[in-house]
Amino acid sequence: MGYGAHYHVPGIAKLEGELNVEALAKAFNYLFARHASLRTHFIEIDGTPVQLVRAEVECNITVVDLSHLPADAQALEQKRLVNQLIEQPFDLA
Repeated sequence: MGYGAHYHVPGIAKLEGELNVEALAKAFNYLFARHASLRTHFIEIDGTPVQLVRAEVECNITVVDLSHLPADAQALEQKRLVNQLIEQPFDLA
């Protein structure tokens, strides 16, 4: 069940320099392992929402390489991608 983007609290961080994607994913996975609220999802049973905590959740990081674009086109594409993510419906399940 989608709920639009009403529950989103978007935030953006600009990282400069070379990014170790594997290390970043490991850091998020460690964070998820320590905090049950980040592994929690909701299902509906007989019309009642039920909170379930997953034993583990794995972080999937998508990398989009825009280096082939000129700087001004990179900025426009970054903005478009961020807006697309922010407006993506959020499924509470």
